[in-house]
Amino acid sequence: MSTVPPFLHLCRALIAGLLALSTMGHSATAQQRLFQKGRLITEADGLPDDFVADMVQDSMGFLWMATFDGLVRFDGQQMKVFRHDPDDPSSIPSDAILALECSRDGQGLWMGTFNGLAYFDLKTECAESFLPDPGDPLSLPMNRVNVLTTDPAGNLWLGTNGAGIARVLPDRQGFRHYPVNLDLSDPVTVLMNTVTDLAVDPLDPDQLWIATQHGCLLFNAEKESFKHYYFEYEDKSDERVINSLREVYPTTDGRLFWGSWGRGLYVLDLAADSLSEVAVHLPEAPEVWSVRRFYQPGPGLLWANCSWGLLELDLDSGQIRRRLKNDPRRGAFFAGMLLDRDRRIWGSVEEGVVVFDPVLGQFSTYRLADPFDESWYICRRVLADPEDPEVFYVAVQSGDGLYRFDRRRERWTAISPEREYPEGELQIWDILFTQEGDLLVLAEDRLYRLSADGSRLLDYRWQPFGENPYHQFMAQDSAGEIWITSFVHGLARLDPQSGRSRIYQKELEDPRSPGHSTALRRLLVDHRQNIWLRAREGFSVYLRDRDTFLNFPYEVGASNTFQTVTNFVEGPEGLIYLSGGTGNQSAVGLLDPVHPEQGIQRMLGRREGIRSEMVRFLLKDKKGRLWVINERGLENWNPLSGASRQIDFGYGLPEEIDHMELLPNGEVAVGHRKAITFFHPDSLKVNRELPRPYLTGLKVFGEPLALTVAPSHLTGIHLQPHENFFTLDWSSLCFTLPDRVGYRYRLMGFDERWISTSLPQANYTNVPGGVYRFQLMAVNNEGWWSEPATEWLVQVDIPWWKTLWARSLAVLLLLGSAYAVYLSRLRTVRREASIKADFERKLADVEMNALRAQMNPHFVFNSLNSIDYYILQNETEKASDYLNRFSRLIRLILSNSRSEKVPLKLDLEALRLYLEMESLRFEGGFDYQVQVSKDLPIEQIEIPPMLLQPFVENAVWHGLMQKEGRGQLDLILTARDGYLHCVVQDNGVGREAARQLRSKSALRRKSMGMQITQDRIGLLNQLYGTEASVRIIDLKDELGNALGTRVELVIPID
Repeated sequence: MSTVPPFLHLCRALIAGLLALSTMGHSATAQQRLFQKGRLITEADGLPDDFVADMVQDSMGFLWMATFDGLVRFDGQQMKVFRHDPDDPSSIPSDAILALECSRDGQGLWMGTFNGLAYFDLKTECAESFLPDPGDPLSLPMNRVNVLTTDPAGNLWLGTNGAGIARVLPDRQGFRHYPVNLDLSDPVTVLMNTVTDLAVDPLDPDQLWIATQHGCLLFNAEKESFKHYYFEYEDKSDERVINSLREVYPTTDGRLFWGSWGRGLYVLDLAADSLSEVAVHLPEAPEVWSVRRFYQPGPGLLWANCSWGLLELDLDSGQIRRRLKNDPRRGAFFAGMLLDRDRRIWGSVEEGVVVFDPVLGQFSTYRLADPFDESWYICRRVLADPEDPEVFYVAVQSGDGLYRFDRRRERWTAISPEREYPEGELQIWDILFTQEGDLLVLAEDRLYRLSADGSRLLDYRWQPFGENPYHQFMAQDSAGEIWITSFVHGLARLDPQSGRSRIYQKELEDPRSPGHSTALRRLLVDHRQNIWLRAREGFSVYLRDRDTFLNFPYEVGASNTFQTVTNFVEGPEGLIYLSGGTGNQSAVGLLDPVHPEQGIQRMLGRREGIRSEMVRFLLKDKKGRLWVINERGLENWNPLSGASRQIDFGYGLPEEIDHMELLPNGEVAVGHRKAITFFHPDSLKVNRELPRPYLTGLKVFGEPLALTVAPSHLTGIHLQPHENFFTLDWSSLCFTLPDRVGYRYRLMGFDERWISTSLPQANYTNVPGGVYRFQLMAVNNEGWWSEPATEWLVQVDIPWWKTLWARSLAVLLLLGSAYAVYLSRLRTVRREASIKADFERKLADVEMNALRAQMNPHFVFNSLNSIDYYILQNETEKASDYLNRFSRLIRLILSNSRSEKVPLKLDLEALRLYLEMESLRFEGGFDYQVQVSKDLPIEQIEIPPMLLQPFVENAVWHGLMQKEGRGQLDLILTARDGYLHCVVQDNGVGREAARQLRSKSALRRKSMGMQITQDRIGLLNQLYGTEASVRIIDLKDELGNALGTRVELVIPID
């Protein structure tokens, strides 16, 4: 048989404060509720093995369980199992786990296993294993570690299965071994070193109590000494079993609770050095039973978890308070080895883990009959014994009689009538304690009275209805008269002193519903002593002061009655409330006893604060609040304030309710099939546990994503660009009504709104790169959200081609490419333009040469005409002088014509020779003057050759030659703003007169020079990109008479 190590004894005192049993109120019932509505968790719920050796709660709130098939983490909904993997050195060393202990810093979990000790990191979910090494004196002394505990100084102690105890050295650097005279050849010393439990002494933190297979040891850590407690018996078989310990628990008053493997519970009195057995006195107790775990939930209280159930011990007196025996047939299991933060009790039994939730245990249910019994056992009414508030009488329909229930002992006793009934045919509908102190029992066929000794039901001396009464319910008014309803015969009024009775039947009949109005059920006597009666359809009221009945039978469309009335309640202000309905609709109606003839004055609903839609029953508690049984459970409604709150069936209230009764102590008793339930209206609490969501996994394209930390410890998620199709899985820490947890989530920056779901999963597809926040909230059954939302930073990397730098680089590359294309195109255009310009320049040169070729013959032609003229006139000297000048001019012209440009000085020299020759030819008929600006560098300025000569020639031939009188020609050259300004001005006849007087040929030929020159200027502008221009101005006086011609020639100069 394997050992089951204990929970942290050190933490008992700390957790005990959380229980606060003394503040729960109603102490007798509070103790009962501690182990109500236990929930059994088995392999069917995800446990890898039904037997749990140990359990702890970590700093985050997770419950960890040690099983023989792995380590289990439980959040109330999901179980995650960690097992040994031979290929993973970071896995736990063994699936068989015996002991658990939270590390002092809350970051890890220690576990003792069949194959060594391990430290489990909660953040990474990786284990560091410690195994024995014969060559290392600081290694683990033995593979199997049975028990772990931590002393007040923070030292971790462990008990092995044959090598004694050891202490873990700081920083997990090794172990200090403390064996007890270990001799492997001696079976006794091996048993003494087989440790099954460790407990820190509450009076001396340097001392450890050690449970072994051969007595108990007290170890002094400071002195490193042992004291052995072993008790001898005449029966050596008993001696071995009694001294084979499984659990120990030291108290502050010098006692040690001694839990044996097979002989139950003992107490060691340290002062007297005596061991005494604790007598359990459990009916049908097994002969061999063991104590599996001690746990102290609060001051003065100790739980002994036994192989058959639970013992609740009073530490002050050493007496047993309660014995809770497991009943697998009824699904009742009892254990208490851990109290969590919300005061839930967790325990281990052979069938699994049992948990008792105080929120779900507020309704204490006690079963009258086996759930599998075919009889109905409908509990119609529950009354408390006036002399003992913990004893109750229960009217049971289809039972074996009247039942007496002792809540202290949880014992049922059936009290039968003298006459015999076939099984299941005794129909007891109601019970009543009369003012005389009798307990009347109203069976369907007979009125009984409980005998004085409480052992039998006796026929009551008065039977008002006679034979076949079909009794239903009864009540007693302030005058002592007893009112009894019948389902056939109407209403009976009985004086218990005289036996006089009166039957009301005709008074209740209504011709509109014959037979219905006299079939009565429940009734109420109000403070005015009026009797309110429920009929088969509708209701009636007896008005005592008028000695008359008002009947309100149901008719289709009637608004002042219900078709079916369930019961009546008198409210705190004297108004009468009734529950009932018509068809599938039900509600709470209001009756005014001052004006009873009006019937139901109005229906009460949400406007008044009642949220119930299907009303089944009403009850008024001691504070005047109304309790409404509705479709979801109980609604508590205050008629004065309108405040209400709902208690769902999920909190443990049975759904099949037949009756509710207010007890003298303020409790409410609920009758239903085969059981009764108690609760106190003032102590009912709703679930205030807020679920705490956490991540359980992350998948990408349906495959789990490898993480460096556990999903539960994730603070952020980093995904690659191709991982933008992902799934987030989660759960929540919630142990109370975990199946009713809901969720809502959103991915901030992606989802536009919250998404509500009951499934713990969110799927995202094609999420663009960026930084998001995944927010998750959980809601409990009461609609309370876990605020603020839990959130994780989710970063989806942007593909490199979508990053800013990549886009910037792409833009730069694009711009660079465009610029390169532009430059290439520009070079091509320029090259083509250069080729074209060279071609045009060459073409212009050709044209220019052609023009010059035309110019030179033109001038030569004009000059030869002049020489010819002199020869014809026999003026040989003039002809010779003219010929000399002509030859000089021809040489200058021929010399200048070889260049595209010539110095201005040479061109002026040729121009002066030309003017001298023309002046000779015209025999001094005109004067000329060449004016050159003094600052004009004529040696440096270059102009195209013979550019001015045609304008001068034109002025002589077309202006001055036609003039009567002496003419004047001025040539003026100046430089201004990078341009050479040349003015050729004459005082001739003007262009208009010259056209009229032109001669036959000569004049026509002479006009060619100016046209050639203008063409040359146009070609120069095109060839060199210059802006040379010519402007010809006709000079006139005020009367418009011609005064000559002025030519302005502007030539760019370098």
